[in-house]
Amino acid sequence: MKNKMNAAQQQAVMHAKGPAMVLAGPGSGKTTVITERLKYLIEQKAVDPATILVITFTKASAIEMQIRFLKLTDSSYPEVLFGTFHSVFYQMIRNSLSDKNSKPEIADIRFQTELIKDILAQLKAMGRIGREEFEEGCERIPDILSEISRIKNMDSEPESCSDRAPLKNVFPEIFDSYGRKIREFGKIDFDDMMVRCLALLTENESILKFWQKRFRYILIDEYQDINPVQSRIIDLILGGEKNLFAVGDDDQSIYGFRGSDPGIMLKFMEKFETSDAKLINLNINYRSGSDILHASQLVIKENKIRLQKDLAAFEGNGNGRVVARRYDSRQKQSEAIAHFLDRHREKLSDIALLFRTNSEARALLPVLRQYNIPTNLDSFEENIYKDKAVQTLVSYLEFAYEGQSRSDFYRIMNVPMRYISREAAGKETVTEKELLSFYRDNPGKQKTVRDFFRVIHMISHLRPALSVRYLRRSVGLDSFFEKSINALDKLEKEAQKFEDTRRFLEYIKE
Repeated sequence: MKNKMNAAQQQAVMHAKGPAMVLAGPGSGKTTVITERLKYLIEQKAVDPATILVITFTKASAIEMQIRFLKLTDSSYPEVLFGTFHSVFYQMIRNSLSDKNSKPEIADIRFQTELIKDILAQLKAMGRIGREEFEEGCERIPDILSEISRIKNMDSEPESCSDRAPLKNVFPEIFDSYGRKIREFGKIDFDDMMVRCLALLTENESILKFWQKRFRYILIDEYQDINPVQSRIIDLILGGEKNLFAVGDDDQSIYGFRGSDPGIMLKFMEKFETSDAKLINLNINYRSGSDILHASQLVIKENKIRLQKDLAAFEGNGNGRVVARRYDSRQKQSEAIAHFLDRHREKLSDIALLFRTNSEARALLPVLRQYNIPTNLDSFEENIYKDKAVQTLVSYLEFAYEGQSRSDFYRIMNVPMRYISREAAGKETVTEKELLSFYRDNPGKQKTVRDFFRVIHMISHLRPALSVRYLRRSVGLDSFFEKSINALDKLEKEAQKFEDTRRFLEYIKE
């Protein structure tokens, strides 16, 4: 295989000990280099495959790379561990804790959302935020969670939150309350996996030594997206040998909103200067034509804070073609695309349109339909069951028909706002009696609890469509979710097909 590689690729594959950073531009054959190097370490340098750790940033990448490696080696070395930062650190936490009760569960996005909503409700009840701020916070819960994530990954204090952070004046309170509550429920989020792993390795020397011995060779793909906490953990695990093989391209860093810092990659050589670190540049692009590569470099070179690199197209790639256009508005851009496609109808099956986000693709769809231009988006139907309003209404039905679970209760207890505290539900099954006992000294809140269970009793005796209508109009979900009326309309229409709510819920789960 080596004779098919260029000189830089061969140098990377045959790097054995010590730190090395491989600058792998797009189309430079980095996956081949990574898998070939793993094989080289095991077969040529007698490295125990069980001591090799390969980290990627997505589960899909980890699986793909593992499949490539197993295919290359005829599945001879399954002991090599492939995983994401989160999966590896989570396993380190779980394997390092002896008490089963102390092994935390992962909080999903629905749990996190309800947790933040409850915190906002408490802040409103305390007078720390007003109604408008509460409503803004509820609308921007994804932004709040994103900022919490960024602070954790940067290993910073909540007081250093971004000026653009939602509810900046009370954000430290939201941050602290979120951390306290998530621990109370015995859960961790994805960022806690790293924060707690760092604390574990920092505070317990025997655990640190165990993992240093376990992972003697560490390879990280997409190194440009590493964040400070991840970097500190890797530094600890490396130990004295510092066998870190970092592959990445600082021009392709995309996770800044999560706290990733391409500056860590920029300072790699400085960090390991006493360890005879190697810098290897995979500068031949095997994917794009020379004109395409030249145009892309003109754009990226405007970024002055980067590792300087000059990519060259492989001679067999051809030239390719780039035509640049700029438009005053998205509408004009969509019309120009539609005109182009209309002129080339005989070649539509050979044309692909790439978008940064799904919303941009949807914005183009109405214009293409005006021109009767068929696309794969024509069959696109928004999944109403991903809509927050629909999920909430379904949780009402599940709570009424499937045992009144605490998880369902958390999703509906304050939709619309009732100012019921999460602490009121101490058991897995939530009963009216339990909540009345919790609020035994608060007659007003007891009335709220009785009204809530009156709603549950009502929908437990209605046909699906009538339950949906009752929750929308009488309980007030339409007013609470004004932007989701269309999705709720579709849900009500679906419910009309069923006479039995349990059958309706089974259909939704399918």
